[in-house]
Amino acid sequence: MATKLVSLTVTSDSRQYPYEKRYPASMTLHELKEKLVLVVGSSTECMRTELRDEEGKFISSLTDDEATLEKLGVTDDSVRAWKRREGLKIKCDALISAESEAKQFNIGDRCTVHISNQKEKKGIISYIGLTKFKDGYWIGVTYDEPFGKHDGSVDGERYFTCENNHGAFVRPRDVKKYVEEEEMEEI
Repeated sequence: MATKLVSLTVTSDSRQYPYEKRYPASMTLHELKEKLVLVVGSSTECMRTELRDEEGKFISSLTDDEATLEKLGVTDDSVRAWKRREGLKIKCDALISAESEAKQFNIGDRCTVHISNQKEKKGIISYIGLTKFKDGYWIGVTYDEPFGKHDGSVDGERYFTCENNHGAFVRPRDVKKYVEEEEMEEI
């Protein structure tokens, strides 16, 4: 039988950042305090332990050193539910943001791709949307030169067609519309 674990986020007045770790629910409060001595820089006798919810609101003081974490009401269910809920919210927000970034482009637009620590690359937008190979919105680019990784297909799925090593998928945030010099003169 698997040991039931609980995820704890430990904060301390002596530490700037929280410490996250999983502990057995069968561990006593005293055993937990012994494990935290080096983390928080305080002896077990000087530790004041409190149970707080995922938003940091006080639930109760933990004072019974012989009680297990489970008996003290430390459960992972609420933490898991919160992480699932917040993780989903973050993913949805990121997807909406990427979608709105992608909508500023049209297939056939000239573009430049700016990925950190790489040379700027010019090409034509050949695909805009979701893919099967990875979550989120992607821009398929046909590069002017063979800087790409494929011919417009990934894992046997064709998204657009171009010469081999001229195709690439990049995030919308890495793409900028390219204005030809002739167009700039007209402006």
